[in-house]
Amino acid sequence: LNTLSELKHAWQAVDNQVHVQNFDEMHDLGDLILQTGFADPVLYNETITIEYQRLSTLFEDIKGQGAGYYGEDRMRHVLSRRAYQRLLQAYPQQSGHFPASFEIIYGQAWNALPSNKASANERGEVVISIDGIRNT
Repeated sequence: LNTLSELKHAWQAVDNQVHVQNFDEMHDLGDLILQTGFADPVLYNETITIEYQRLSTLFEDIKGQGAGYYGEDRMRHVLSRRAYQRLLQAYPQQSGHFPASFEIIYGQAWNALPSNKASANERGEVVISIDGIRNT
């Protein structure tokens, strides 16, 4: 399950336009981490589902998080009452609530440090000053 998949599917019943931001999938993030020079990435995910009493509250949350769709092809007019009703009918409801799934991805990876910037102490620890981090 991907982030806001319920909303994406419901919009498909209304029209063919993109209304929901496309979020990167976990394996794509892992590839990106490797491409940027990090090593041994470990990623895991969990899905959190929030149930909204009103669909409008979900829209407010999406906008408040800055997760709205702002692509060039976005809809630039107010949603009609008829289209909103179709969206409400197509949205899967559970006990009168509107579930919204959010995929949370956690990760870590190692970065190979240049040998002239840092070295391990006698305990095998590498200590890097804040200034050293800012300059890399």
